Amino acid sequence: MIKNNAIIICFMALSCFGCSQNSKKNTSVKQDSVVQKTTAGNSAKKEKNRQGEAERAKEWLLTSITRYLKADIGHENDTSIFTKQYLEYKQDAIGRDFDGLTEKQFADKWKSKYNTKFATTNSILIGQQDTIDPKVTRCELKKENADKSLVFNVVIEDADTESKYVHKRDIKIIPSGTTFLIDDILEYD
Repeated sequence: MIKNNAIIICFMALSCFGCSQNSKKNTSVKQDSVVQKTTAGNSAKKEKNRQGEAERAKEWLLTSITRYLKADIGHENDTSIFTKQYLEYKQDAIGRDFDGLTEKQFADKWKSKYNTKFATTNSILIGQQDTIDPKVTRCELKKENADKSLVFNVVIEDADTESKYVHKRDIKIIPSGTTFLIDDILEYD
């Protein structure tokens, strides 16, 4: 009888232990499910915010380029859409023709920040100083960088009385407070 009671007690203890483990597994599975749903929700929210930020940046870029190219006061006077460092870089790029700055000196000075082989000696943003009716005909997000900068593939066209100018650019913009600034322009023409 004692032997049977011992067996029954052992059986009950194992049953209780097994139920306890199943309860822990079920709780763990439920918690994991909640964590996965929360993570998926956060990922979707981040993706939506990222897409919204890219759209806002694109609108800013289109508006800024148009305003810059059509400014009545001349676009050389309106540099508020560029970072200070990019303006210094572009001045040095233009200065290669006028200030005696050699290609090597220019490249050595700026190679850690910019790809100097895509900096022309022409005026800023587009290669011509005089414009008739410049229009942005393409502005597509090319890539997003880890530093939150965005690169847009941009085409600006301008019809002259004799020619049609097509300027292909990759324009890097960075967040700056509640707006953006252009921090690099790769000039392909």
